[in-house]
Amino acid sequence: MNILVSSHAFAPSLGGIETVSALLAEEFVKMGDSVVVITQTADGPDLTQSAIPIVRAPSANRLRRLTKWCDVFWHNNLSLRTVWPALSLRKPLVVTHQGSYCRRPVGLDFALRIKHALANRVTGVAISGYVASFFKPQSG
Repeated sequence: MNILVSSHAFAPSLGGIETVSALLAEEFVKMGDSVVVITQTADGPDLTQSAIPIVRAPSANRLRRLTKWCDVFWHNNLSLRTVWPALSLRKPLVVTHQGSYCRRPVGLDFALRIKHALANRVTGVAISGYVASFFKPQSG
């Protein structure tokens, strides 16, 4: 299976999202899947020592080509910047919810409202029951 992993932050940046994204990608590869990671993190020393391809700040054309290539587009935290081709190409989308947008939308916060609307319509995995409580996915 070809899996495209979107992680807004990734190595050499350090943190929870970066660590979870690297672990997911490495485990998918161990299971025999082909994986490409896309990120907005600038290039730097690769501390992961991984052979997994990392595409940094992909152009719209590159992002669309990678989305066409993949069988599943996995977002480690939902990114509006990279989700659009999965929606237009109707690719299976899985989102791991980490918490950064896990609050109820109020006022005119359109980005948060869009993220919640999408999160409630795609396959989602939450890191905790608390994070999951912010979403109401549609049942089959």
